[in-house]
Amino acid sequence: MKQLKQKLVGKQNLVPNGGKGKYDLTVPEPPRFLKHKHKKTIRQQRLEQDEFERKMKEEAECRQSFRANDIPKTTTLPLYQKILNKEAKRREKNKEASIAKTKANARPFSFHERDVEKAREAAIRNEDIDTQMLNQFRARIIPWRILVPRFKAMMEKDEHEREQRIRAAAQKSLACSKLPPRMQQHVDEKRRRIEENLDTTRSTAADGDTLFGFTFQPPRARSVPNFRKLQKAFVTQME
Repeated sequence: MKQLKQKLVGKQNLVPNGGKGKYDLTVPEPPRFLKHKHKKTIRQQRLEQDEFERKMKEEAECRQSFRANDIPKTTTLPLYQKILNKEAKRREKNKEASIAKTKANARPFSFHERDVEKAREAAIRNEDIDTQMLNQFRARIIPWRILVPRFKAMMEKDEHEREQRIRAAAQKSLACSKLPPRMQQHVDEKRRRIEENLDTTRSTAADGDTLFGFTFQPPRARSVPNFRKLQKAFVTQME
């Protein structure tokens, strides 16, 4: 450790006192005009001045206290309502003037005057009749066509005719329908036998056959055998 310190001190002593370093290098110096401080341009000066004035103005406005003006009296007055009332009065006045002008220019028809004169003469002739009875409304008698339920009768008639058409079509279809040739032949043969009383035994109710019944009868199902008993017998037989 001491040797390392001594070595560092020796290297430092080797450095000359001139300040040019260990190898005595020449350090260039900047020109004289570069050593002076750069002056600010006119633009920079104007910008700083504007910024300073703006800050001063903001500070002056911040120091001022806000005070609201008084509400004007016209705000509380019902000016709009007055305008509406004035407009309504003007409209009403114009309407009355128009009606008066129309009445002044209006002339009754000739037949209207004639009818009024006839009504006046009739009222004079019939003084005993009340004038209010002349203008009284009198309803006519209700026609009998309105009281009769014609719509219901028409609907019932249409429904009846429809049922008749359906029944007639069904009868016609039944009359036109027929069995296949072999089945028709069998039915005719059975009918002939019944008429001749040759096959009455087969047409009884006990057999379950009718005139148009089925002659084929499937075999009846057998009873289920006892498989355990059959198995036991088979085992005994094998022993």
